[in-house]
Formats: sequence, C-alpha cells, structure tokens
Amino acid sequence: MCIRDSFCTQALEMIKHPSTGFVEAVSDKDSKNGLILMGIEAVLTGLYLYVLLQKIVSATMSGINSVFGTSRMAAQTPSLGGFFGYGIIIAIIVSLVIATLVMGLMKAMAEADINWFQSCQIAGMRSLGLSLGWILGILGLFLGMYQFAILIIVVGGVLGMIYMIVAMMSYPNTKKDMIVYVAVSYTHLTLPTK
Repeated sequence: MCIRDSFCTQALEMIKHPSTGFVEAVSDKDSKNGLILMGIEAVLTGLYLYVLLQKIVSATMSGINSVFGTSRMAAQTPSLGGFFGYGIIIAIIVSLVIATLVMGLMKAMAEADINWFQSCQIAGMRSLGLSLGWILGILGLFLGMYQFAILIIVVGGVLGMIYMIVAMMSYPNTKKDMIVYVAVSYTHLTLPTK
C-alpha cells in the first residue's frame, strides 16, 4: 500500500510518461515527493549493501569452514545491520548534497526561481532512476546473479542521471539552453577527476 495515492500516481506517471510526469512534479512548489523518493532510494541502498555483505560473509565463512572444518570464526562475523544503517545515512547525505548543488546551479546558471523542495524534486527524479536499479540489483543478489546485480546498478545510475536532466529541462521559466551547462557542471562537480 502506498503512503499516499497522489505519490504513487505521480511516481507511476513519471515512469510511464516522463515528459508530462516530470513537468507536473517540478512545477509543484510545495510537493514533498522528492524527499520521499530520496528516502526510498536510501532504504534500498542500505538493503542492497546489507544483502551484498551478507552474501560475501556467507561465502567467506562457508569457504573457511570447508577448508578448516567448523571454526570459531562464525562467532566473529561482523554485524551487518550496521552496514544497512551506513548505507541509508550515506545515501541521504549524497541526495541532500545533490539537491543543494542542483538548486545552486539552477539559480546561478539557468536563472531559475527554485526553492528547496523543487530542488529535492529534481534530485528525487535521480533517486527514482536509481531506485529501479537498486530493486533489480537486490533481486539479482537474491537469485545469485552477481554480475547482473552490479551491472544493473550502473544502468540505474545512468537512468537516474537522465531522469534528473529531463527534470531540469522540464523546470518552468528557465533558460533552457543553460540546462546543458548546468548538467555538465553538475557532472564535473560530482564525478571523480584525476
């Protein structure tokens, strides 16, 4: 069951019809749906990290047990719940930093009249694309399709970037030509450089 029917309707509209769904999403000055999408992404990130590390620890422990027999190492396995929490915290911080970057770049370069919630809406579009990748990645981990689980996260990241750029292009009353430079600036600021 969805938190709110309007949130579920808007999320499905953005997935099915991005051109109209994104315009509606970023035009609403008071919508908190971007924050909800960022929260969903954070929980899925923590869950993916938890399942991934659980699979790694399980494979390592079964390898140790098969080589050395039953050992006391099983009592020394790390607490995986902490990794779930770390994944959530890191994803939330990253999303909030991205929302701040988007707001600053959109105001400075595209002369957008944007508030915090609207920048969270744009960052939430990125979270929507990433969430689709996290869901399929978690499913891949459960099914033992590890290469797929990693590859689909990369695809989700690309989809999230595309969604975010489309959301910026859909933002009303901006210099549309400058959105390209906003996207390039965002990419330069967020990707590691040598």
